[in-house]
Amino acid sequence: MAALKTTMVQIDSSILRAFAEAFNLELISRKFAPIVQMRCLKMVAIIVNEAFGRIFLKWGRGESRLLDIVGEHCSTLFNNLYLLPLHFNDSVAFLWRRLYYCLLTMPTTIAHILLGWMNQYALSLLLTVVLIPIVLERQWATLVTKMPCRLERSRIQRAWSRFD
Repeated sequence: MAALKTTMVQIDSSILRAFAEAFNLELISRKFAPIVQMRCLKMVAIIVNEAFGRIFLKWGRGESRLLDIVGEHCSTLFNNLYLLPLHFNDSVAFLWRRLYYCLLTMPTTIAHILLGWMNQYALSLLLTVVLIPIVLERQWATLVTKMPCRLERSRIQRAWSRFD
């Protein structure tokens, strides 16, 4: 774990480190279930949105408790994985990672389409299996860059709503 702590400091300067972490089997096994759970909660939050919560669950204006839960889980998982709290510099580093992963998955999506047209389903399946860690890491990077900020904004809104 100490090695992970030192790579987080320099993660935005190295594409290779980002991909090395994406294919780290220990981290994949530790991240997989929580990431799937957080993404499912985000899907449910689309249905149980602010308006639904305000009408049926008596939430305050601008409040989405499901997204707050995702933000808390994201911050906790980050702290457990890297043994440090999530800061702004880490979010910026994960924005760079998202860029790296998107730049890789964009041409592979085109390759999937071309392989489908050429009836090369075995190669397409192989490409899919190889890219599962990248897709998982891209989802993690998305959660890290969006959800803790949203949680902080929600906390600030709740604090200010007490004065209204």
